Amino acid sequence: MGWNAVPSLVIITGIWTVGLFALDKVQLYREQKPAWAINKDLWQKALYRRDWYLQREEETLAMSK
Repeated sequence: MGWNAVPSLVIITGIWTVGLFALDKVQLYREQKPAWAINKDLWQKALYRRDWYLQREEETLAMSK
């Protein structure tokens, strides 16, 4: 890859940046919070659900003894 590829790399990187920025703006408009915050909320819910199921499993195993 020579120096001739640099302009196309810059253009492609710019297109990706603009596209991802636009996606984040659309998400911000829809949910009134940025996309990364929504993903963080979903991650927290998933962790809570996992902990809840693990706790129920421990209780079930304790009852069977």
